[in-house]
Amino acid sequence: MFFRRHDTIAARVFHCNTSDDVYQGMFIPKGSCVLANLAAMLQDEAVYPEPDTLNPDRFALGADGSECGPDPARSAFGFGRRICPGRFFAGDTIWLTVANILHLFRLEKKVDSTGNIVEPRVTWSTGLVSVPSFFDCDITPRLAGAESLIPGLE
Repeated sequence: MFFRRHDTIAARVFHCNTSDDVYQGMFIPKGSCVLANLAAMLQDEAVYPEPDTLNPDRFALGADGSECGPDPARSAFGFGRRICPGRFFAGDTIWLTVANILHLFRLEKKVDSTGNIVEPRVTWSTGLVSVPSFFDCDITPRLAGAESLIPGLE
């Protein structure tokens, strides 16, 4: 599988083999530059069914507290000796940010003047960094004064 249009960052970091290796029957000599195809890894339908569908349940914990599926962050933050040392800080920061937003605000699909839900149509840019297009949604405070906690919303 090659890069899909909606890869966040199409540029990857090359790694060099420190010893001879064989991968799926292909010989890779020591010193070869190897480029991991993260798009294929993170969108592999055998690992992540329907990878283009938003399905948070695929990352839910089982009844015994174990992970139900593979953690995509394991490959998104690199491999081996070059794995990102800030991956745990990044994960915790994202979790705290999303938890606070969801605690303070309702995020809902836009409703038109007749009361019908407007399905967002998201497109992706192309280039070195791919970003989603803007789309309308309704963000309403869950608590009185919640908007005053974010500068610029007052």
